[in-house]
Amino acid sequence: MSRYLVLLIFIPPFLLGLAGVTFTSNKLQRMRQIRGWEPGATIRTERVHGKWMDPYSGACWVSLTHLDVRDPGNHRLNLPERVWSRYGQGDPIQVVYLPGDSTPYHQEDIYADDGNFLFDQALLVVEGGLMLVSLLGAGLTFWYLRRNPRR
Repeated sequence: MSRYLVLLIFIPPFLLGLAGVTFTSNKLQRMRQIRGWEPGATIRTERVHGKWMDPYSGACWVSLTHLDVRDPGNHRLNLPERVWSRYGQGDPIQVVYLPGDSTPYHQEDIYADDGNFLFDQALLVVEGGLMLVSLLGAGLTFWYLRRNPRR
């Protein structure tokens, strides 16, 4: 019986891959909703109340309420500079909201960027591969141990 404890080596990587696939699949679904490729998101027209570019990080923010754009919170959006520069104070801006999430998103924001899609899809392949290798390793180990009993 203790011979089969070696199979426990394959459980943590499998669970890690499973958790990763679950998280990354959920994130990709949310990203598709933000971009409008999948239903579920609500789009509202808000007004830009303030703009700010962080001098240290270069992050570009717009505020959707009277709250200070420099204060963290769900009252502001982080946009790429090319998108941020299109808006001025008082301009209308399309904001995407996802079910169960009060965080505002923009269809061209950093979260749903094309580069993030590529990275997350590659990550999903790696996580799925980790699960597959773990299952194959456990299966082959179990098969070997069953075929070669100790004498």
